[in-house]
Amino acid sequence: MKSPLGLEARLPAMDIIKESAVKMWQQRQHVLRLFLPVIIVMSMIDFLNMTYFASPEPVPGELPSVESMAANILGLLFTLLMATAAHKFTLLDQQYWPATALRLPGKNEVRYFVRFLQLVMIAVGVVLVSSVPAYMVKSPVTDLLQMFGIFFAIYLLARLSVTLPEIALGLRSSLLRAWDMSKGNGGALVLLVVILPVVLTLPVTVMAIVSQDMIVRLIGITGTYFATLLALIVMSTSYQFLLNFYEPGHPLLYGGNRPDEQPQRTASADEDRDAERNGDRHDDDQPPRGGSSGGQSGGQSGGFDA
Repeated sequence: MKSPLGLEARLPAMDIIKESAVKMWQQRQHVLRLFLPVIIVMSMIDFLNMTYFASPEPVPGELPSVESMAANILGLLFTLLMATAAHKFTLLDQQYWPATALRLPGKNEVRYFVRFLQLVMIAVGVVLVSSVPAYMVKSPVTDLLQMFGIFFAIYLLARLSVTLPEIALGLRSSLLRAWDMSKGNGGALVLLVVILPVVLTLPVTVMAIVSQDMIVRLIGITGTYFATLLALIVMSTSYQFLLNFYEPGHPLLYGGNRPDEQPQRTASADEDRDAERNGDRHDDDQPPRGGSSGGQSGGQSGGFDA
């Protein structure tokens, strides 16, 4: 994909991480209002699952308990709600934010899950194909091919996930569009979309798993979800940067409002009447104006339907 000037974007990875962290801190009151309820619910589900439902020493091939599977499904559902709300929080004006991320799921969450499942299936397919020679013939070459397949799957996952924010907002976005938008930024996106979430969540996840103290375990689980939230904001900010470079007129760059929908500033009817009364304004001396004669313009003609 080329910009209107025929250029290709280069993601400033460190600046995007910094900008996302600053936004999360500066908007912390909104962050707590939007995400704290769903994070508390998810943390309690994981805490119960780790403490009471999951087997302390899982046996290979043994299925998890019904309670553990139910907890995992609920955790996935609430994660989808948090993800779509995080993309809206980053890309849209406040008027389009949900009251809270803890809400009933809708079609956007379903489409987001379907797209994420597509990406996972593509990545898993690449790994399986590259692993076939290693299972048939054990050699350094086949092992190297298998390792290459794993790295290529991660690369694909990073590049194709760049338009997940669009899916979260109810827009249509093909895998080809994701591939075009991410051209030349595969390495940066691997860092931002794959490596960064692991680096952010790994310490608190280990703390939650290893610690025997219930309070410390709960703090670790909660910290994992706040780290995940930052990673989602980083993903949205990366997408926003690419969109600004390639499609500078896109409504998402204006908080969901198209730039030609911004209300025009005109004199009010009272100001016009005062000017006429004081003799400071003569219609005969004014050039003809388009639109309504006096009064305020009617505000925005429409909004962004997220």
